[in-house]
Amino acid sequence: MSPYSWVANNPILMIDPDGKDFLIWYTDDKGKKQNFRFNGTNADGAPKNEFVQQFLSAYNYNVENGGGEKMQAIAGNSKLSVGVTISEEGSFLSSGYIYWNPTAGAEYENGTVVSPATVLEH
Repeated sequence: MSPYSWVANNPILMIDPDGKDFLIWYTDDKGKKQNFRFNGTNADGAPKNEFVQQFLSAYNYNVENGGGEKMQAIAGNSKLSVGVTISEEGSFLSSGYIYWNPTAGAEYENGTVVSPATVLEH
């Protein structure tokens, strides 16, 4: 545990200057950490990074299929910001930061299997 876990222990690089939207963190083609600020309406300006595109696909899938209320509430709230970064392990939330594995769904105790998009929404 760290007081900087909300920024993946990197408060210098992973800043949130105005506190709104999703900050999707990814590594660019040159190996540099970057972020794309997604507000629910600016997907056309997103980088062609695979992780960013997977996030946007999951967001759109949830919204188009009658879900995504939580994600839309985050994207549309100018007073709320949530960081999203890739996780090689399972997906989880830690101190307002989403660690998401875009290739892994989840299986609940009752046997229900859900997609990575559903995991992201929850």
